[in-house]
Amino acid sequence: MTKKMRIGLAAAAAACGVYYAQQSTGVEPLPRWIPAGAQVYLEARDFGALLREWNASAEKRQWLESANYSVFAKSRLFLRLGDAQGELAAVSGLGLDRVLLEQLAGGASALAVYDIGKLEFLYVTKLAAAPALQAVAGQFTNRTAAGGNYSVKSDPATGRTVAFAFRSGWLLVSTSENHLARALELMAGQGGGALAGEGWFARVAQAQGELRLAANLASLARSPHFRSYWVQRNLPELAELEGAMADLTRSAGAWVETRTLGRKQPASAASNAALRAVARAVPDDAGFYRLALGAPPFRLLAAPAAATFLEGQDAADLETRIDVAPFTVAGASQEAALAALFGNATAHAVVRTTRLQADQVFISPGLGVAVLGAANWDAAAARALLSGYTVAAAGPLLYIANHEPLLRAMQAGGAGAIPGERTVYLASFRHGAERLRLFPMTSLIDFAGATPAEQPEQRTPEFFSENTASLSAVLRRFSAATVARQDEGAKLTETITYTRQP
Repeated sequence: MTKKMRIGLAAAAAACGVYYAQQSTGVEPLPRWIPAGAQVYLEARDFGALLREWNASAEKRQWLESANYSVFAKSRLFLRLGDAQGELAAVSGLGLDRVLLEQLAGGASALAVYDIGKLEFLYVTKLAAAPALQAVAGQFTNRTAAGGNYSVKSDPATGRTVAFAFRSGWLLVSTSENHLARALELMAGQGGGALAGEGWFARVAQAQGELRLAANLASLARSPHFRSYWVQRNLPELAELEGAMADLTRSAGAWVETRTLGRKQPASAASNAALRAVARAVPDDAGFYRLALGAPPFRLLAAPAAATFLEGQDAADLETRIDVAPFTVAGASQEAALAALFGNATAHAVVRTTRLQADQVFISPGLGVAVLGAANWDAAAARALLSGYTVAAAGPLLYIANHEPLLRAMQAGGAGAIPGERTVYLASFRHGAERLRLFPMTSLIDFAGATPAEQPEQRTPEFFSENTASLSAVLRRFSAATVARQDEGAKLTETITYTRQP
């Protein structure tokens, strides 16, 4: 046997091994068929099964009837998506509705979005036939790529394009003829430039879950649409990251989301010794807490001591911040003084609590902050600056709270468990407990003195007692959510656990 023959047989054996491994595990080479350049990538092991489960769920039915959905359905983002849907429906000659989506939802599937503003995407799904597409194929122009046929149709007035193809049991649909043709070439083993080969994607790759989301953060940050609609408004925090990947795995008692965030430049892996010290200041019954390295947000304590769960914002701001300029914080001089006070902080804990008042109806929101410093604190100086708060110090640990019982509870502390040696951020929210305290009270406040003359459909639902409360009700089976972030130098990894009742 010649050397060339041995190499050829080895290559064939390797190819067969990969093929049969994919058949036995159900893993498909979708990222190798998706052309490079995607800003967002979504992949499902079985999209059809997930869609059927969602359509049959009580959560979907409740959400569509909720105040939260009614507000979303009137938002500028929703209306713009509706306009794009109408344009694509017109050029394709198809009704882009639930019936069509269910027909086009196959097994293993991927959606790659190349321009979030123009909604330029490529969709690939394991599906042998789609009667709706085949029925309108005669209205499309037939073309060839990589030895196979595809259909394309464009509307010069709107600039919209729809292209689709069937290849070896797979359906491809795209709003770009170029992306569809390139995908067909990649499926045929021709050319290069696949998503799987992009550096950012390879560096955040991890064990695949039932549902995967990957994002080219460096590319998204340059998009004006991302900057406008990214509600967190934390682009400076994303500046060090090049890409992110999140995989969801579900079980009866919890849904677990695993995230990998890749840095543009590796950093020194952080230690969490300081985090463990402030973790002991979190009471076991805290409704919400977060632990992080460095100083607390100065904006948090620049607000009055009677601050609620919101950090210097009101409901109107939260409901419109997607469509308006970022919120402007008052009290810059106070923030400067706090920055000087916390200049040597190494870690902090923020604690939120609610406790029923004597009337068993209204609640008192609690805000507590524990700050670990590099040296012992001057408690008197902190009290002078933080008027209205109760303040205590114990060596390098400073306690601040908006009422005395919370301060004592923080001093007594809790279990303070920190997972892993590289955890640099930990947060938890007890949704099941807090929702039953907060929303009944906000309902009484929102509707005190209201008249029944105004019809519900003629007004905007109240943000807390209707909008947020309705979303909370839809998600009531999720009793708690916990986020743990670890710093591994070249990347950050996060584990988000959503505790769920069956």
